[in-house]
Amino acid sequence: MPSITLKEGAFMKAFKEKGRYAKMMEGIPVNVIMNEETAVLGALSNAIDLLNGHGPGRWIEKENRR
Repeated sequence: MPSITLKEGAFMKAFKEKGRYAKMMEGIPVNVIMNEETAVLGALSNAIDLLNGHGPGRWIEKENRR
């Protein structure tokens, strides 16, 4: 799936300027997904999981759930 990695601009400035977390935020890549159907595909995936008896977020490791 094609994407663009953001490196500068107003969004990246706001994304990185997070006070004491700024250093950590600088190391997080931000990619813009260029597929117009991304939201529909995500909703479809969740619907299939629910129909198969799986709760949302089943990909999250059990020890990380609260």
